[in-house]
Amino acid sequence: MNLLEAQTKNIYDANAVAFDQQRSKDLFEQKWLDRFRSHLQHGDAILDCGCGSGEPIAGYFIRNKYAVTGVDFSPEMLKIARHRFPQNDWLLQDMRQLKIARTFEGIISWNAFFHLNHQDQCAVFSKLNDHLKPGGVLMLTVGHMK
Repeated sequence: MNLLEAQTKNIYDANAVAFDQQRSKDLFEQKWLDRFRSHLQHGDAILDCGCGSGEPIAGYFIRNKYAVTGVDFSPEMLKIARHRFPQNDWLLQDMRQLKIARTFEGIISWNAFFHLNHQDQCAVFSKLNDHLKPGGVLMLTVGHMK
């Protein structure tokens, strides 16, 4: 982890509660989440890569009866997710080193990829592919690409 990445992680850890409180829970993303869901069956396994505190994205899928596993690099953000949704799996991992001994029908990464540089974004696609079942669906936001 380089200095910028370490600083980003430290900022998320130090401000997890404030970031969670400030994050809109209005689900302005719902039309996109519903489009993602239209390719899945109820109960399917979804990986939320860069899940943060679990709200609102993971929570939306959990409330709609999907088996959500969340991955984030911030232990403080995961602490909130675990408290909020104790029945789900919340894994401390950097998506650049993603390694889970299972695959998923769907993988979503909402507002997390922009933290990665272009080279890391490209490398993570391979990691996501390794964790996506054949015919699975991937949805992510990438932010501005240079």
